[in-house]
Amino acid sequence: MAAEPKFADNVFFVPDDQRVACNWGGYSIVEGTLNAMRFALHGTDRFFHYVIDISGAHYPIKSNAEIRAYLAQAPHKIYMQSQNQAIHAPLPEMWNYHIECDDAVHRIGRLVEPRGIEMFMGSQWFSVPRHFAHWLLWDDLPTKYSHYARHVVVADENFFATMARNSPFCGDIVTKNGVYLHFDRWENLKAEEFARDVDRRKCLSRDPTHCGRSPTT
Repeated sequence: MAAEPKFADNVFFVPDDQRVACNWGGYSIVEGTLNAMRFALHGTDRFFHYVIDISGAHYPIKSNAEIRAYLAQAPHKIYMQSQNQAIHAPLPEMWNYHIECDDAVHRIGRLVEPRGIEMFMGSQWFSVPRHFAHWLLWDDLPTKYSHYARHVVVADENFFATMARNSPFCGDIVTKNGVYLHFDRWENLKAEEFARDVDRRKCLSRDPTHCGRSPTT
């Protein structure tokens, strides 16, 4: 029998019962991120000041000491790339009701705008202080909004930006996340290229040639 893999004592994995199978564009990405935050706050005995959310493809180009020194300059700041203007009129062709089923996201109808809150869009990757992570997990607003956000397409880019902009800490937002991204051109492909090159799991709009994008490798 193969030996169990060994890791450094500062590497942790979310327990199996808290792991989430994620779909591109689905609320499952939000759920998985929140579960990781919850485990970080209460699943270990380690203390930290910041939660940095990045993908498995991110590669740090600064040392731990440089990152720590940068965040320590203003330890209450929320580093999150997001819009400064609220979404006052979502495009009808984009704002649809989605559900996740059978390892995919499905568009099933029109989604009405929420009442009493302004929505924002932003990057799903961010660096946030411990107190904001705690607020995301246990305040009433994120809990209530999650029931709406789970039907929004690309919910991760909606949920975290919307919550940050509507939180008591909105004045602490720095609209950059310290991450360099370069996107491909799938949304701009010509019709004859579409069928060959596109990932159809990202075609969630009513227009079958309008698909989402991911960063290039």
